[in-house]
Amino acid sequence: LRASGAQIDLRAQGVDVVKRMGLLDAVEARQVHEAGFEMIDSEGRVKARMMPNTSGRGTASITSEYEIMRADFLRILYDAAKDRAEFRFDTMIERFEQDDEHVKVHFADGSSETFDLLVGADGQGSRIRRAILPPGAPDPYRRSGVNVAYWIVPRDESDSDIATMYNAPGGRLVIRRSHSETETQIYFFLRDNSPEARAIHRKPVDEQKRFYADKLRGAGWQTDRFLHALESSDNFYSQEVVQIVAERWHQGRVVLVGDAAHGLPPAGWGVTSSLIGSYIMANELERNAEKPSTAFGSYETAMRPFIKSKEPASFRSMRILLPSSRLGIRLFHSLGQVARTVILTISKLRARLSTSTSRDRKRGDWALPDYDGLPSPAADRPTTQNPLRRGGPGNP
Repeated sequence: LRASGAQIDLRAQGVDVVKRMGLLDAVEARQVHEAGFEMIDSEGRVKARMMPNTSGRGTASITSEYEIMRADFLRILYDAAKDRAEFRFDTMIERFEQDDEHVKVHFADGSSETFDLLVGADGQGSRIRRAILPPGAPDPYRRSGVNVAYWIVPRDESDSDIATMYNAPGGRLVIRRSHSETETQIYFFLRDNSPEARAIHRKPVDEQKRFYADKLRGAGWQTDRFLHALESSDNFYSQEVVQIVAERWHQGRVVLVGDAAHGLPPAGWGVTSSLIGSYIMANELERNAEKPSTAFGSYETAMRPFIKSKEPASFRSMRILLPSSRLGIRLFHSLGQVARTVILTISKLRARLSTSTSRDRKRGDWALPDYDGLPSPAADRPTTQNPLRRGGPGNP
């Protein structure tokens, strides 16, 4: 089990899904306490601060309703499923063929097996997506020109339960978040659209670390401390910041969920969108058990409006977070002070105007589909499906 990775968010309708799964108490018992976030300058002086919006309504802040470490959330999901499904580790899907009734899957360990369905949850680099997209389909990668690396450093007395954002010239942003009494997470966002930067996350980890160390060196604030811990960190991950825009999420008995279907930029909605999509797909399969293609089509029809509501119109807003000059950083800090007031005001107004739905709070303009009329899957119901999981730290 790849029990590693950084802090993840549960937001809005994703919280409702976890509640319906019966896992919200387990999440609450393991959640990270994060009081909010602040923007600082090179001397550590606070330029703007924002507390989380935990109402489930209105505009979200960087700190969400529920923050939890990826490893803890993955363990919760695994423990809930391990007695109902077969998990296979140390292999991956190489290729597959399907007909009207089955999918034959070939694994990297040389074995093959036939299944009723294949659900591709293999992340933004999905092999399964490549296999079901038609020849000549548009490139599904919408690129931002931004890359990010995550690693863990030992906590010291200056680290607190408030997430800290520090900008350095050259399109560099460092976020520090502490999740325990002994460890702190580092997120290093880099504005770099070079071929080297776009390819580095596919290189050996040592090469990735050297690349990001060279880019961060001399950035100021506490970055020397973070660089010192980078070399020995065994919890490191990097990726290009992209959005996945695929014209097809299913074909016959094969379907995509999560980042494989609709990977969103790292703005707090990736895990939530994966949970919502899985919830919709599972219920549509319950409704159309004998017609999986119909179920998958209904899932895609229901899910696409939510993804549309969360995808950025452009990556311009992300690039604003990464000013290149000292003057740009000062202007960004000023904008942060104004944005704090505006966002908090909008959140309060929306919270007052929001109303409840029949079962859960309606969160935003998109309501989670209600499947109350369907029978609940029994814990001992036999299944012929074997869920297999692959993916990076952002894909529990």
